[in-house]
Amino acid sequence: MKGNPRAGLVLAAIPLVLGLGWTALTPVMYSNMFPHALTGIAATFAATLAVYGIVRAIGWVIGGFAAS
Repeated sequence: MKGNPRAGLVLAAIPLVLGLGWTALTPVMYSNMFPHALTGIAATFAATLAVYGIVRAIGWVIGGFAAS
């Protein structure tokens, strides 16, 4: 694998930890917690993948400019 994916993994861990923590605490306020938990987990993973993809894309663009 070309490049260094560690920055993307570290930055993607932030919304993962925050989202899963929020998802774990929020359903306590609702009587029917399963749909809320499922929505929270889906949003957390979507945000995590988005952050990782954006960081990798920025690294790819910067790496392209550095090579030329």
